[in-house]
Amino acid sequence: MTQAEGLLRIACAISLLLSFELAAVSSSDKPCENSTLLSQAFDLARNVSDLQQRDYLISEIATARLQGGDIEGAASTAMTLQQESYRQLFFEDGALKLAVSGKFAVARPLLSKIPGDHQRTLEEIAVLQAQSGDVDGALKAAESLGPGARYRILNAKAEGELDRGDLKAALATASSLRLPDDEFLWELAYAQAKAGNLQAARQAGMRIQDAGMKSDIPRQIVRGYSDAGDFAAALQVATKLSPDLRRRVLCEIAEAQLKAGNKQAAQNTFSEAIRLALRIRNVGARGNSLGQIAKSQLGSGVEPTALQEMRKLAEDPAYKPNLSSLAAAEREYGNLENAEKLYLKSEEWGGAALVETERGDVARALEAAQKSSANPANVSYTISQMAVVRARHSDYSSALALLPKIRIQGKDFEESYLADSLRKIVRGKAKEGGASEAIKWVNEQASAYARSDGLIGIAEGILESCSPKK
Repeated sequence: MTQAEGLLRIACAISLLLSFELAAVSSSDKPCENSTLLSQAFDLARNVSDLQQRDYLISEIATARLQGGDIEGAASTAMTLQQESYRQLFFEDGALKLAVSGKFAVARPLLSKIPGDHQRTLEEIAVLQAQSGDVDGALKAAESLGPGARYRILNAKAEGELDRGDLKAALATASSLRLPDDEFLWELAYAQAKAGNLQAARQAGMRIQDAGMKSDIPRQIVRGYSDAGDFAAALQVATKLSPDLRRRVLCEIAEAQLKAGNKQAAQNTFSEAIRLALRIRNVGARGNSLGQIAKSQLGSGVEPTALQEMRKLAEDPAYKPNLSSLAAAEREYGNLENAEKLYLKSEEWGGAALVETERGDVARALEAAQKSSANPANVSYTISQMAVVRARHSDYSSALALLPKIRIQGKDFEESYLADSLRKIVRGKAKEGGASEAIKWVNEQASAYARSDGLIGIAEGILESCSPKK
């Protein structure tokens, strides 16, 4: 196909799009219809000249078909991928996604559509089937996969029994294995602690081979006690941990106390974590630790004492390189005025631009964005994020007005900034029921890459709006 023919084909697809889609998305008897959208996106994607971009788009279209339940359509779309790595990745990931949703009867046939050794993926599907409760079905499907698959399935069975609190059955299943794997032992330590068996929990931990998992056993024990509501025991175990691990564990205990409705106890536990954080000599590390605690306190209803301590650090000259972290925390807490001041003080113009965008002052945000970098591509990235922020607030007019300010100077990644932000904007609009209007926005884009990505976004939005109705 010549370039002229390709452009003509795109033009035809665009001209037909409204007549096809306005009927499809407004149909009351087919509220979840998106197949025509995806077909049009596919026509556009096939005419994108860059191989990486084309295969990325086609892979996304195939994934959207799969999510909509069109398994055959997804497979036929994926078979047009020109790069073998993309094809393999789609079919293997697609089969796993189907298995995760419990569709084992179609997961394996999908995988069989492409040649190759899929031992590892088939094992994962069998394990997922066992985790769903169908151990016999998993064992039967894995008969040709060798002893390794059987071993993993039985481990999954034992872990499921642990999750149900049936320690006796889990230990019986594990005893049929010569050596239970580390993941089972790690879960066993948690279950034993939750049942109040501290010594048994420690013994399970001692049998773990992986050094990283073994070092995390004290944390598992604390989790077990916390989930059982035995906070006194959890706090007692925490006292024997290193200061760094203890701070993290105390936050987890406080979160469990909040779930149990004990707000005052949680506040006290957070206070102990903050006390340990304040002992850290390095001001940057101290701020990072307080920031982690502040995230745990966010939305909990307790007094934001960690954030208050972070604010005190702002006066320390040694903390200036970390002011953007404090600004980010203020932004997460909704303190946009404080966040903006800190971003400006640290000359973090990109952050200031996003805060101004959150506040609705797009003109001022653009001024900050222009200062964020001498590299136009970096400025374009910031503007693309600003557009997404306004779309999250359903301010689509401001979001769309920002798109032409994303400069594309022959760089693939710059075009991807436009495509990605457009996709998120129209997905939100379609999810709200405005797919017809979103289609018009997509048609206004000069980039075939952006138009194709935009159509995928509309299809995704329709799927998301329909999912509660299923």
